[in-house]
Amino acid sequence: MFNKFVFALLLPILLTGCAFSPNEIQVASSQPLVSFSDVTDESVGKGVRWGGVILDLSKQDDSTTVTVSQYPLLQSGQPIYKQQSGGTFTAKFNNSLNLENLQQGAILTLVGNVEQLQKPETSLDVSPLATIQTSNFYVWEGFSSANHLSSEDNSPTSMDRGKWGWRVKNEKEVNRERQEREAQRLSQ
Repeated sequence: MFNKFVFALLLPILLTGCAFSPNEIQVASSQPLVSFSDVTDESVGKGVRWGGVILDLSKQDDSTTVTVSQYPLLQSGQPIYKQQSGGTFTAKFNNSLNLENLQQGAILTLVGNVEQLQKPETSLDVSPLATIQTSNFYVWEGFSSANHLSSEDNSPTSMDRGKWGWRVKNEKEVNRERQEREAQRLSQ
């Protein structure tokens, strides 16, 4: 009986601790967010909370633009690297934000609004490239992209820049493509 009582008291504390989200990326539970896989033309102006690895970074006078390889997020907002990247997106950061932690390879989560959507050619099997106007972000310290670019089955091992952004490949995909090229070469 005592154990059940203690468990009942500790359960809410444990659950709250598991869902800790940094203040910078918290959003009201009533605010609807567009998921990365569901972004459409109707998403322009709507809120997002996305995250991933910074692939490219360029600074202008009044803003900084980054290309991010997107990964799904835990409830806390931290990107999940055991899953495959969903694609890439571009994020614009106002230089009034503290941008010192932004660098290539950094792992971040950001909140903002969809500013525009570029649609690839319909013949390509590529998702639209979204541009996000970032209102705030959080860089996950203690992580680096090198920690997550391992040879595990679902970890990215190769990043290629294509016409519509970056594409992340896992080791199985890279090996399969290598075997297909070798088979083609031998058949000629």
